[in-house]
Amino acid sequence: QGTLTANAGASLYFGYYSGEAITNAVGGVITANGANANIYLTDIVNQGTLNAQSGGQLFFQGTTTTANLGTVVLSGGRALLNGTLNNTAATLTAPSGGTFELYGGTINNGSIASGALSFTSSGGTLNNVTYSGNLSLPASTSVTFTGGTTFTGSNATLGNYATLNWNQNGTLAGKAFTVGSGGAYGYLSVGNNYALTLDSASSLTGVFDLYGSTGSSILNQGAITATSGTSYLYAPTVTNQGTLTANAGASLYFGYY
Repeated sequence: QGTLTANAGASLYFGYYSGEAITNAVGGVITANGANANIYLTDIVNQGTLNAQSGGQLFFQGTTTTANLGTVVLSGGRALLNGTLNNTAATLTAPSGGTFELYGGTINNGSIASGALSFTSSGGTLNNVTYSGNLSLPASTSVTFTGGTTFTGSNATLGNYATLNWNQNGTLAGKAFTVGSGGAYGYLSVGNNYALTLDSASSLTGVFDLYGSTGSSILNQGAITATSGTSYLYAPTVTNQGTLTANAGASLYFGYY
């Protein structure tokens, strides 16, 4: 019910083992203050305030619910989702002053409000989630969509060596993907025994590796364009009902093994 603070260069574990009753009660203030000030929150129930400022970081570990995240305030700090967030019948909204960041964690169910979640090179999983807005994965990020996860925007950007793992059956409808650049790939990977369809209103443009693992299938009804370098489209079953284009200076492998 008081104050817990980690200053620059210090780490503080508030809770450690999963299953403990860890509560920041009303009036409690927990602050990560300064560069490399890290506070690790396991199975947190936050009824007070969590602060990350001046380079400080809050790591949400273990398992918690969206309601138990409580009030999170960022002032030049970070809020990192490193555990499992139960977002069932809820909407994850942005903390004051920033966004939550998926940092190897998993979000189950519900919706994510526009601007509430960004992605890191530590990746993570969205399971049966509706992500509001356009999707943007930074370079070298790997994020898994499973359980019927969708995004509501019409545009998606996968940075160089970023991967969207499609571990579900479904259709990308009316989505424009811009993938990779300057000869560096972006990856769209279809998992074992799953199917991906790009509908007639969808497009994939750039330098890409669109591929499927054992038992998977890919159906393209849209427009796929390789703009430079070498791109790939292959899976155990691939069907093209749309257009495949290699622009000047680009190579496209339609089928590989």
